[in-house]
Amino acid sequence: MAIKAKNISKRAGNGWAFRDIDLEARFGETLCIFGPSGAGKTMLLRILSGQDRADTGLLILDESITPGSAVFPETLLARPLGLFGRITRRLVPETAQNRVKRLKPVLENRGNRLVLLDEPLSGLDIFSKNEIAGQIRLAASHGAALIVTAADFYDVCLIADRISVISDGYLRQTGTTSEIYDTPESSFIASLCGPINLIEARRLTSSKADMPEFQTISGGHRLFTQKMDVRRLGAINRNIKLGIRPEQIALSFGAAFPEDNLLKGTIVNTRFFGPFTHVEMDCNGLTLTASVPRLIGITAGDECMVGLPPDRIRVFAN
Repeated sequence: MAIKAKNISKRAGNGWAFRDIDLEARFGETLCIFGPSGAGKTMLLRILSGQDRADTGLLILDESITPGSAVFPETLLARPLGLFGRITRRLVPETAQNRVKRLKPVLENRGNRLVLLDEPLSGLDIFSKNEIAGQIRLAASHGAALIVTAADFYDVCLIADRISVISDGYLRQTGTTSEIYDTPESSFIASLCGPINLIEARRLTSSKADMPEFQTISGGHRLFTQKMDVRRLGAINRNIKLGIRPEQIALSFGAAFPEDNLLKGTIVNTRFFGPFTHVEMDCNGLTLTASVPRLIGITAGDECMVGLPPDRIRVFAN
């Protein structure tokens, strides 16, 4: 453990910027504080760096972390910070080349035990992102503890070993990148991590059913999911959301395939994304988007069968 935050809270005006934040950064890994703009990520990073004080809570530092440790939050104003030191500001945004040049010696210095970076990849081209991300991963492999912030899940995937998702002033979920992407705790977190089909539905079966059954509000389709914690199912008379990512949907054109949750769809639109094609479909009023390996020759108006694997559907009560 390099640094641990327990029940950290910070006031902002008459309210709270965030409350009761618990997180831990470990040596040899990169922890990413992930959330939308305005979630309080930068303020939390400043508290972790010692630049600001929390109103409640406790920070615990490993004995090897000293005031000489490097902290370099990155923003469009490029504000380099020294741990427990004084802020210096440059009012001109850095170029990608200058940011890479400035961060490289910091990340290559094996004497730096703790490094904090505020959105280090924000606003960079893909080549500069990859270069800085490689340096961040290298610093972690040499034993440093890194805490970074990000608002883009692609950036998170480039650098993070673990993620702490923050929104509306609270820490919502912590896990690896794959855990957060595959098993998000809410529809908000699911959407924050990338495209997802959110389907409004109501539960039809008892909470004791081996495979819970739902009926979609749009289209009236009956869909099964895998058995799950009853607390996630919602009341029978209450609308919930079913979530399935575009790449988890199976399409069939003409040939039948054994699949639960089969819907008949009509192609509305296709969009080319390199090796993948995004296919928008209308299933009797229910709009779904699938991401499939590159398809050639399909056009709007074509009919297809749409498969939604039960074990890929997430249920969100919110």
